[in-house]
Amino acid sequence: MAFQAGDFVLLIDRKDRQRLIRLSQGGASRIMGENIAHDSIIGLTEGSAITTSEHRTHRLYPPTLAQRVMNMRREATIIYPKDAGMILVYADVFPGARVVEIGAGVGGLSVFLLRAVGKRGRVYAYEIRPDHAREAARNVRRFLGETKNYVLIQADAAQGVHQRRVDRVITDVPEPWGMRHHIWRCLKPGGVVASWLPTVLQVKTLVDALREENRFGEVEVQESFQRYWHLRGPSVRPRQQMVGHTGFLITARKRPAPGKRRGGPVGPRTA
Repeated sequence: MAFQAGDFVLLIDRKDRQRLIRLSQGGASRIMGENIAHDSIIGLTEGSAITTSEHRTHRLYPPTLAQRVMNMRREATIIYPKDAGMILVYADVFPGARVVEIGAGVGGLSVFLLRAVGKRGRVYAYEIRPDHAREAARNVRRFLGETKNYVLIQADAAQGVHQRRVDRVITDVPEPWGMRHHIWRCLKPGGVVASWLPTVLQVKTLVDALREENRFGEVEVQESFQRYWHLRGPSVRPRQQMVGHTGFLITARKRPAPGKRRGGPVGPRTA
C-alpha cells in the first residue's frame, strides 16, 4: 500500500522516537527542527524510509489504532490503550453488540468500542460536557470516517439512560453508583456493566452499591499496570519510565429484580 494524501503516517527515527503526522498535498511537518515535505512521503510504500537534509532517517508506517488514539487532540484524560484492551476483553464487547458508553470524554474509548462492535453493532455515547461531546464527534469522524452506528448524546446519564436491553454498559465517570438504577434498567438480563475508576475509595463505594440490592452479581475488581522492557545487547532491564497505575476495572452482571423468578425448575426432562 502506498501512502496517499489524508493518510496518517508514523515516523520512527533510529532512536525509536515516534512522530505522527497526517499527509496533505503540498503540506509539511516540522520534526526535530526540520521541515519534512509531505509530497516526499506521498506515493511511498508502508515500511519505506526517508532521509532528511540533516541526515536523519525515519521509517514510515501506518499507525496502529492505539498510536493514533495516544496522539489524538484532547482536552481531557483519555482511556489508555492498555486499559481499553482490558475493558473490551473483560466486558466481552463483541461484534454486533449494542453498547452504552457513559462518559465519552473526547472519544478515545469510543473509537475502540466502534471497532469492536463492527458495522452490525451500535454505540450510544453519553457525554455531559458540550465541548467534550463536540471533540468526541470530531475524533471519531477523523479516525473512522462517517459512522452511522455511533450515537452521541450530549446529556447527563445520571438523569436517565433511554436505551433498553443493551448488551453492555461502560462507564468512565467519577460516581457511577449514582446511576446504577438507570444502568440496571437499560441492560438486558445477564448483560455486563464495566466501570473504570482511578481510586480505591471510588471502587469500594461502587462495589457496595452494586451489591446492596442484589441486582448485580459476579462483581470483580482488577487493577491495570503496564511496563515495557529495554533490551539492547547485554542491557536487559525495565524501562525507567512506565505507565503504572491508571485505574481499576469493575465488572458485574445484571440479575433479575429481587422477588422475580426467572425460568422453571432445573431437572431432567420427561417424555
